[in-house]
Amino acid sequence: MLQKQKTNRLFYGKWPYKVTCRIKGVYLLRHYKKVAIEYPDILRGPGIDTNNLKKFAKDSMEFFQNDKIKKRIERSDIDFYLLTKQEADQLYQKLKDYVISITAPDDEELNTLLENAKYTLCDKLPHDKYRYKITFKDMPVKVRNDLIAWAERYTDNEIYITKSTRNHFKAVKYHYGTHYFYVKDSKMITLVAIAASGYIRRTDEYVVRNSINTESNQELLCQP
Repeated sequence: MLQKQKTNRLFYGKWPYKVTCRIKGVYLLRHYKKVAIEYPDILRGPGIDTNNLKKFAKDSMEFFQNDKIKKRIERSDIDFYLLTKQEADQLYQKLKDYVISITAPDDEELNTLLENAKYTLCDKLPHDKYRYKITFKDMPVKVRNDLIAWAERYTDNEIYITKSTRNHFKAVKYHYGTHYFYVKDSKMITLVAIAASGYIRRTDEYVVRNSINTESNQELLCQP
């Protein structure tokens, strides 16, 4: 069954649309691409339908060759990231036998996303109050220890620190994962940037869907 989802933010900061196809053995196309059409024997493997994979390679080649379309392959799935609805529709019509999901914004939401690549759309703000999410880079132990000591001087009304982030920043050993703060206003972004000594990977701003008068009523919350 085809899954239809709404775009919350631009993929990789650029693409509004994503079409995902599933076909066993598609990982072989990561390196072979056009060669796979001319030499189908290389498309062999356990449980792989060589003829079907060869057909997919041929049908999808124009999208592989389009530098404006980003591709990401993982196991049996391939994601195509596209700039326009027209491109997404064309890809779907060409590869609909393989498509398992489409992620796209409404027209009004698209305009909002294109205004700022750092926007993230949601039905309500994280924890009903935080407008920004600050994600950190890996940082030296002393920097993160000093950062958490500084951040804990503020209340949850100003900075929200997840348990995993708090534990990581207080530890000597590295805890794998994504570490971030939620903050309520833009003033705190500047203060956090100073306290973090520049070790900030990205800052995202949440925009509530109701505020852009979209007609959609699909519930896709941004909270973790």
